[in-house]
Amino acid sequence: VVKTKVKISFEINYSDLISIIREKVSNRDNIILIDDKYPASISKEVHDILRDELNYSGLIITDALNMDAIKKYVENGEAGAQAVISGNDMIITNSLEAHIKEIINAMNEGRVDLEQINVAARRVVACKLAYGIE
Repeated sequence: VVKTKVKISFEINYSDLISIIREKVSNRDNIILIDDKYPASISKEVHDILRDELNYSGLIITDALNMDAIKKYVENGEAGAQAVISGNDMIITNSLEAHIKEIINAMNEGRVDLEQINVAARRVVACKLAYGIE
């Protein structure tokens, strides 16, 4: 086992982020909502903002997909697939085999494209190489 300290940083134009957040602010109790339907880990809208509006090209990783906050937004057996469909490069889960099956099923059904998986894999490898992780 190799232990490596990794410092991850990225540049983001905070004024762009703030203006996007202000644009998406909900008037309900001053809660900021970017997507009022899904949590960020499974929200295509959030991922599109990161990639398209903020030009973020780094890794996007889910929160733990086994949390109740995620479970109540997806049908059984769909959290992993929905996370990939939304645009995540990596998922955090304690049910890896089940999520792999979901993602493969979503690919077979045409909901996930192989190129999307390849792009995510390239981002993971690029990050590992950038930080000297084998």
